[in-house]
Amino acid sequence: MKQVELCRAEASQRVTQNLPTIVEGLRAKKKKEIDDRRATGEDVSDSELENIKFDADNIEIPPLPEKHSSCVHPGQFDEANWNFPLSPEEILHYRVYRDLYDKGYWLTSGGKFGGDFLVYPAVMLSLGYSCDGC
Repeated sequence: MKQVELCRAEASQRVTQNLPTIVEGLRAKKKKEIDDRRATGEDVSDSELENIKFDADNIEIPPLPEKHSSCVHPGQFDEANWNFPLSPEEILHYRVYRDLYDKGYWLTSGGKFGGDFLVYPAVMLSLGYSCDGC
């Protein structure tokens, strides 16, 4: 439930930041509708462009689907034989990853820096940090 609240807060913040662009887009869309109606011969006033209102608090966030499946069409594909981890090194690598993941850390690949993982506190996700360009 906390994730949904964070998502709503982040979406609301993005909408508030982009409000001028959103209203400009709505105005352009309305102007096109008015121009199309005028092209059909309808008498339309430009005052309709002034009445554009947008309420950021009423944006709907679509609910998450109830049913999750790892396969879109179950039973249509052969199951793969997944035999990982095999070697003691892979087992150790997996156990370290799983331990850090279970403790709530955010992990990314550390190959670029000569390590197995880059480990970040999970709070970074809730604050909107990303690893673009890592």
